[in-house]
Amino acid sequence: TGPHTKAARIVDEELSITLTPQMLDNDSNKRERFELEKDDIQKNLAVYQSFKFKSDKNKILDRVLISQIKFRKRNSGGISPIAAVYLDRAPACYTWVKLTDIVDINERPKHGMSLTSYHLEQEIFGNKVQYQWRASGGANRAWGGLNDGNWHTVEMDVYPHPSDGYCIIKIDGKIWNAIIGGPTKSYFGGRHGDYAARIGIYRDAVNYNHTVTFDDWQVKAYK
Repeated sequence: TGPHTKAARIVDEELSITLTPQMLDNDSNKRERFELEKDDIQKNLAVYQSFKFKSDKNKILDRVLISQIKFRKRNSGGISPIAAVYLDRAPACYTWVKLTDIVDINERPKHGMSLTSYHLEQEIFGNKVQYQWRASGGANRAWGGLNDGNWHTVEMDVYPHPSDGYCIIKIDGKIWNAIIGGPTKSYFGGRHGDYAARIGIYRDAVNYNHTVTFDDWQVKAYK
């Protein structure tokens, strides 16, 4: 995804992606992107994605996403992926609830989290409330030692469902997110748009480069 195929090259059987200024997204002059994806995943399946990556002391002052699993209504626009991994903040899982089902917009949702503490953000999109779950609230700076030039392993396991879905993210074997039995389907009606797993770089437009190397990418869909 994204028109800038020169961003990617294979070096010693590893995928190296370098995003430079003005490698803009197709539909925005405020975001820059180059990702690879496995798309057209059947919407009744769960998806497990794993990969290795290394980021060698990149300059990080803003959002830098390196992987996502997204499930969206056609032409939904703005809705976040079910699961996302970043270099500038803790990995995130998302859930969605009908606005009409909420008595108090300030009341925290009660579906399960394995974490004893978490950072929660909410945003209203039309007839739904989108909740972002992260282990901490810090952002826009290098996070969690992931920018140290060493290889790190990511595992993402998601199932989109209106009430009984899940989203689990591990980094180097540690569970950072585990929503079990939650509303992980991002729309409540209309035609299905896209269900896809991606790796790459997706960032806000900045005036410096990012280089991230990937290896051992696997995507598995299952019942």
